[in-house]
Amino acid sequence: MLTEDQKRLVKLGKGLEEWERSLLKKWRELPSTAMSIVTKERYTMDDSRRKREPFEFAQMLIRAAKSATMPVFSQIYLIYNGLELEFRRDLSKPTESTTIDVFLQELEDNKEIWWDIGARSTRAGYQLQSANRTGNQRPYGTQAAQYIL
Repeated sequence: MLTEDQKRLVKLGKGLEEWERSLLKKWRELPSTAMSIVTKERYTMDDSRRKREPFEFAQMLIRAAKSATMPVFSQIYLIYNGLELEFRRDLSKPTESTTIDVFLQELEDNKEIWWDIGARSTRAGYQLQSANRTGNQRPYGTQAAQYIL
């Protein structure tokens, strides 16, 4: 049910913009929750083995980054840095002029080769071990990721 103010805005032609703003305000994640997602989420070799869509990973980060009021370039760079190194090498490094659409298309163009890499690493008997998936802190003397035969 629309309130009287909402009915008035619809009649004035500004109702859709106001409606959108109110929905975004109501459902937007708290900035602290959004920052937690942004700092922890990664797209790993295990994700490629399971054929997780890179686009889904990117959308999750974009949504969280927007809630944390990050600019577009920061959103793109978060996605780029959240990718496993083996996948980042297949992409152009983002610049200030890189658009989200162009970057998301690059993810889409590379996903099948990433899935093949994940499948090959499984068939070859390799297992990726992440020392600390949720951050950059690692116990002294350990590597961030290592392959074990």
